[in-house]
Amino acid sequence: MIKTESRYRGFLPILRYVSRRSVTLMLNVDDAWEMKVAESSDLSGLPWEPFSLYKQIDLSEGDGVKIINAQFRDEMGSTTALENVTVNLDKVIPEISVSSPSAGSFVHSPSIVFNVYDTSPVALVEFHMNDIENNHDYGLVYSHNGPLPSWQWDTGSYNEGLHRIRILVTDEAGNSGETFAEYIVDKTPPALSIEPVTTPTNGDVLLDYSVSDRRTSTDSI
Repeated sequence: MIKTESRYRGFLPILRYVSRRSVTLMLNVDDAWEMKVAESSDLSGLPWEPFSLYKQIDLSEGDGVKIINAQFRDEMGSTTALENVTVNLDKVIPEISVSSPSAGSFVHSPSIVFNVYDTSPVALVEFHMNDIENNHDYGLVYSHNGPLPSWQWDTGSYNEGLHRIRILVTDEAGNSGETFAEYIVDKTPPALSIEPVTTPTNGDVLLDYSVSDRRTSTDSI
């Protein structure tokens, strides 16, 4: 006889979120001899087929939640009640936008803040780095399983100059999207040079100074 409790623990999709219509189900049901499995609420018109541990079916067209029903029977003809699982068909590519810092900014260990729009949960976030100014590809520098609203970029081990960050997001359906942002790493403090004080003629003191930095020009007061 088919054990009632086995129906609840054994009828599962390999993935809850999928990006392709073809899905594989795992059917670990005790004493099952035959089965009916389909994305249909009425299985009465379907023929019984030999039981198999795995069953591949094609979901209906269009993104969204799909309900797959199944029924099993043993050699004596005893059948289970109708059971179902849900699978979310999602072919939408994640969209990523960086909100801070602004593209092209001079940075020193900034927090990279970004937003992800997607119809499925985020499964993986990756950061890839390329040192454009020094022609060096760092490759993958950080990865995180699950959602991640920001990443603290420690620039201590990176060269100064223009860098391009590639943010790659993969959702639980397997869809991947990416975006790029460029920043100028600046770790050198400004160099200040003050000239000797000129002899005041009217009570005012004039100081001449110059500042050398990647992002400033010489100025004086």
